[in-house]
Amino acid sequence: MQHDYDIIIVGGNIVGATLACALADSGLKLLVIDGYKPEPIDWPNNSYGDSYDLRVSALTRTSSELLEKLGIWQNLIKERPSPFRALHVWNKDVDNTLTFDSADTGDAYLGHIVENRRVQQALHQALAYRRSVEVKLGTSLETLIVEKNKATITTSNKKTLTAKLIVGADGARSKVRELSNIQVTEWSYQQQGIVANVKIEKPHRQYGWQRFLKTGPLAFLPLDDGRSSIVWSAKDHYANELMAMDKVTFESEITNAFQNELGQVILDSERAAFPLNAQHANNYVAPRIALIGDAAHSIHPLAGQGVNLGLLDASSLAKIIETALESKRDIGHEHTLKKYQRARKTSNLSMLAATDGLNKLFSNNNDLLNWARNAGFVAVNK
Repeated sequence: MQHDYDIIIVGGNIVGATLACALADSGLKLLVIDGYKPEPIDWPNNSYGDSYDLRVSALTRTSSELLEKLGIWQNLIKERPSPFRALHVWNKDVDNTLTFDSADTGDAYLGHIVENRRVQQALHQALAYRRSVEVKLGTSLETLIVEKNKATITTSNKKTLTAKLIVGADGARSKVRELSNIQVTEWSYQQQGIVANVKIEKPHRQYGWQRFLKTGPLAFLPLDDGRSSIVWSAKDHYANELMAMDKVTFESEITNAFQNELGQVILDSERAAFPLNAQHANNYVAPRIALIGDAAHSIHPLAGQGVNLGLLDASSLAKIIETALESKRDIGHEHTLKKYQRARKTSNLSMLAATDGLNKLFSNNNDLLNWARNAGFVAVNK
């Protein structure tokens, strides 16, 4: 049967574009669509000058090695990735600090802090040179019909297209997942993630810092020029107060919340806030359908693992598709796709459970839980 494409990837974000790059030399004909058109890379153009993007990710060594294998990391080196050598974590009630140091494993770094949009741009630049991959930004999914040997979609520009496989890389509110009737389990943390870039009085020494507060965890991620990116996961009522504060009051609040560990904190960007939810798709696959990244799972940001999990999804699905091609099997058959689900679902669920448990443990004021977490901090440091 003739198809317009072998695979249509809905979502041109980091995870979707990585999958396209991983399959670009497979001999398959690929289409990537995304209703969003990225803004120019010099955003934000505001009173804070050449600030970093507000949305950053902490890429693990595994993620950077994947991007290096795809020929992407070499270009990202020019886009100010920020290496971090250690992560210090401490609890609001205990003086002890947990330290995860790259020196303990003999590595130079634990990972790199990267701006999401710069990673996405590097991926799209690479795709522009791949004749097997077509990218259509500003084009969104409208309808999806799955038949035995094909999937048919219509797009926002009224095109009807067929493929052997549709991949949903379209985020937590996935249209592919919705149209495929794949159920999802989700819950709200009743928290908001406040993100901003800051200047700090003391040098960060390429260390990441995270403090667990009664209102939620506050993290400082080191940027390349001595600045830091903050992620403050605060309970809704407190997050609203933080967002309403003027600049000076907010700076004082965050400096005090971090016990002056990094000295005076000065805002270097606008603030933004987004609701924090967790969700997990009951199934990652269906006939002719596969979900990757946030379309399949989204977790609390306290561990910074969301993008890393999505990249592992993309890598796993690409390998399974390539193996199916070598065996001349149908890449969109549910039997083929369930191998991807088996490879990734347990691992993703484990990370979701871990981050969910940590957030509940450290945000709870129950006396018994207070004692348990404090005892745990002391024991780990002995």
